[in-house]
Amino acid sequence: MPELDSAADLKPPFTTFNREDEPEGDTAAPEFREGLPKTYRPRHDLHYVEQLTAATDTQPVRLVPVSRIDGGDPPPEHTVASLAESIVELGIVQPLLVRPHNGRFRLIAGRRRLAAARRAGLTEVPCLVHAVNDTRASQLAAADNLRPAQVASPLSLLASPPDVQADIDGHTAAMMGELQDAVASLQSCLPLLARATSTREQVALKLLTVESERAAWVIRARRYLAGTLPVAHTPVSGAALLDQVKRQAGMSMALRGGALQVDPVRGALVLHGDRTLLTAAVAGVSQALFALGELVQDPRVAVRLSGQSGGGPIALVITQPSAVLSDTALARFFEAGWTERPGGSSAELAILLARQAASLHRARLEVSSVAAAGTAVTMTFEG
Repeated sequence: MPELDSAADLKPPFTTFNREDEPEGDTAAPEFREGLPKTYRPRHDLHYVEQLTAATDTQPVRLVPVSRIDGGDPPPEHTVASLAESIVELGIVQPLLVRPHNGRFRLIAGRRRLAAARRAGLTEVPCLVHAVNDTRASQLAAADNLRPAQVASPLSLLASPPDVQADIDGHTAAMMGELQDAVASLQSCLPLLARATSTREQVALKLLTVESERAAWVIRARRYLAGTLPVAHTPVSGAALLDQVKRQAGMSMALRGGALQVDPVRGALVLHGDRTLLTAAVAGVSQALFALGELVQDPRVAVRLSGQSGGGPIALVITQPSAVLSDTALARFFEAGWTERPGGSSAELAILLARQAASLHRARLEVSSVAAAGTAVTMTFEG
């Protein structure tokens, strides 16, 4: 069974569909593909979409040792003193640009950040690595130098006075509430399209359903993490909880060529907590483990709930049976800053939400990964 340390060096087991790739003549793609995003590829049976993962041109950020970067003449010390102080407090918020050169790296842009990082005592700095020639390097350096004047730096928001930051936080919270209302309105209209008859209409309806549910999940997760949604403490049926998880995550996995298996609940298992928060956390972790499965070409996840109906601990286990993490990846699984996490920012948000849900419900959150059983995340609720 393959061992996963990171997603950086693994080629995903899927291909993206581009209209330029269509064959000519009688073997050309059928008309029903029109209207679908270019990165969606239907199966040959014309009934389901094989995967929803879009191709991306985003350059991965790497940590590069400062000692291996050649950066030319450093700027005067007095020009980097304040930047070094902010790096000590906040870290480097914008990666440097470098290119490989004779087994080392040559700086393209970020001379002040590199000098300030050295002054701050950093041994590694986040970098975007570009294998380019001198002409292209000059163009990238110019674009990087223009960026601070065109886009507000994240550092400027972090350094805002308390009253300004409070206004920003309040505005963000209000916008999240409005977005949640907008997505709810969209979801309420989807049943009006339930009579779709053609294959293209049915696929489009499923895509709309999946993407609207994903947007609703992101909004709920961010609002729970921000503390702007109240957390209830009421009896929650275990069977109803898993049924909601399957509705939220099952269709997405099916459209991407996988499956979500929810084992039947034995007995009347009842949890005490917030059903919406628990559902969002379990659905999110299921999607995060699904991303692990995509890397080993086995995108399936199983969820089960076990315990005693009359009291005692209840265990909620989410399993990806084919993916095994290395010891390094396993140790970092619940870290918010693990940049190599398969599934990207959505998986990171799911892990943060699971940690918060476990904390608010006084549950124990654990991850295990062995060759015989795959990778499993367990949330144990004390009776």
